[in-house]
Amino acid sequence: MISHLFFSVGPKLIKTPQDLTVHVGEIAKLSCSASGHPKPQIRWRKDGGEKFPAAQERRLRHLPPDDYIIRNAKPEDMGEYSCFAENDVGIVNASAYLTVLGK
Repeated sequence: MISHLFFSVGPKLIKTPQDLTVHVGEIAKLSCSASGHPKPQIRWRKDGGEKFPAAQERRLRHLPPDDYIIRNAKPEDMGEYSCFAENDVGIVNASAYLTVLGK
C-alpha cells in the first residue's frame, strides 16, 4: 500500500505584479508568488533582459514571502517587469509596467 502519493502540479500565479507609478527617490514594490509542486522558482526580467539597474546597483531587495522592492527609484528603473514562476512541470509569467516620474 502506498501511503503517500506525490503528484507534480504546474505553477499557478497567486500574486502578480501590478502597474505602478512612483517618483524619483521613492520605493517601488512589486509582488509575485506562485503555487505548484515542486515549489516554483521565481525569476524577474526587465524589458525582456535578466539584468537591470536596481539589481546591479544593489537597490533591489526581496522581502519574504513575495514582495520585491526597488529602493531609491531612478528613471532607468522605468520599464516592463516580468515575473516568471517555473518548476519541472511548466512555467507561467505576468508583467507590469513601472513608471518613474521626476521630482
